[in-house]
Amino acid sequence: MKSPDTQPVRFLSSWAGKANPFIEASWKNVLMGKAPISELNTMADKINKVISEAK
Repeated sequence: MKSPDTQPVRFLSSWAGKANPFIEASWKNVLMGKAPISELNTMADKINKVISEAK
C-alpha cells in the first residue's frame, strides 16, 4: 500500500461530485500508510450511500 506512485480515482456518474470528497479524504491516506486499510470500508459505505440517494 505504500506505493511511490499514486493515481487519482475519478467517477464519471452523476453522483461523482458528491462521492469524490470521500475518496480524497481516505484513498490517498491509505495508500501512503497514514490510515488503516479499514478506512476503505468506511469510504465505500459513504460512497454507496451517495449512490443509493442518487437513484
